[in-house]
Amino acid sequence: MKQLLKRIMIAVYHLLNVVLPKDRHLAVVSSGNGKGTGGNPRAVYDYAVRNCAGFRFVWFLTEEYMKKHPEDRNMFSTQTGKNRSKAVVYGHPAYYWYMARAGLWIFDSRQEPYIVKRPGVRYLQTWHGTPLKKLGIDLTDMNMAGESRSIEAYALAVKKEASMWDLLIAQNSFSHETFRRCFAYSGQILDIGYPRNDVLVRAAAGEKKSDIHTILYAPTWRDDRYTENGWYAYSSPLDLEELEKRLGEGFRIIIKPHYLVKLKKNDIPESVLKSGFVRIASGSEDIAGLYLEADAMITDYSSVMFDYSLLKRPMIFYAYDLDEYKNRLRGFYFDLEKEAPGMLCSTTEEVAEALKKAFDKSPETPDIEARIKAFRDRYNTYDDGNASRKAWEALVK
Repeated sequence: MKQLLKRIMIAVYHLLNVVLPKDRHLAVVSSGNGKGTGGNPRAVYDYAVRNCAGFRFVWFLTEEYMKKHPEDRNMFSTQTGKNRSKAVVYGHPAYYWYMARAGLWIFDSRQEPYIVKRPGVRYLQTWHGTPLKKLGIDLTDMNMAGESRSIEAYALAVKKEASMWDLLIAQNSFSHETFRRCFAYSGQILDIGYPRNDVLVRAAAGEKKSDIHTILYAPTWRDDRYTENGWYAYSSPLDLEELEKRLGEGFRIIIKPHYLVKLKKNDIPESVLKSGFVRIASGSEDIAGLYLEADAMITDYSSVMFDYSLLKRPMIFYAYDLDEYKNRLRGFYFDLEKEAPGMLCSTTEEVAEALKKAFDKSPETPDIEARIKAFRDRYNTYDDGNASRKAWEALVK
């Protein structure tokens, strides 16, 4: 029945695309296909509502997200004034209505294959990270669990989506070149850095100090750990109870799961939650705020490394499945072992020791300092604190 209703709504949407007038001052916005309210789309949106009168905005959020965060249903109208901004449920009738009406699209992920871009619509694809892992048509094998398409069909879908983009944001020249190839994209690329990093650029001059070391743990998802309805399982073997024993009272961990990952009961031991050693960030928390809160970060192959590097704070790479991820699941665009601006670890014990060393008073080795500088010089070149303004101005010009 749900599939039948969806087909009916898609048919109605295609009809609305033909008969409804387009509204050049209406923008639809989505982050993580409705699984959150942060990232690059949020930064562009925040700039626009603060600085540009005359536009209206509609956020798309999944029904599950709205149930977990009912406050967000009214957040946007409260923030921007009555009738100027609102949130609707992704995939519900209002979603199709606004997709057909809006003259401006601001998204950070590929959209459903039935979406049709009308003439005159401006589509800003912000994307959601500088790529370490291979993307789009650069993939040679389809290892995503739950993906029924062949690699050839997947590549065609990628090309079809990219053909709709009017603007694509790149954080650095490496991304510019990679996006051109992996998306087969021939449109305009905005070499402006990421809007979500504007706040980090402004904060980078200051150094955070506290008695308790706050560590952000932000791993990516694993292609072969699909569960259902677009979600992936949390798969990290990092032993948080052992980590608490080894680090002691002076450390706290904030876990920010990838937006595609859904935690289930017992993924995080109850003991470390009760003790206060671990806090799980909610889906409504923008990761930029967590970057600023954290004295150091643990990650793996996530693009968060390219953003957090702006703060020049320690990073630890918990790469417990490096060979499997690199050689079977995805493949990398560059050698992480050579370029990572921090220590690579494969065990909980190594992570604990690396964190202790990060906060001792001995100076960093020249090798690590050189790697950090080389990493920033290559991947943070376009981040100047003005990306949100530049993206919005390019979209509406």
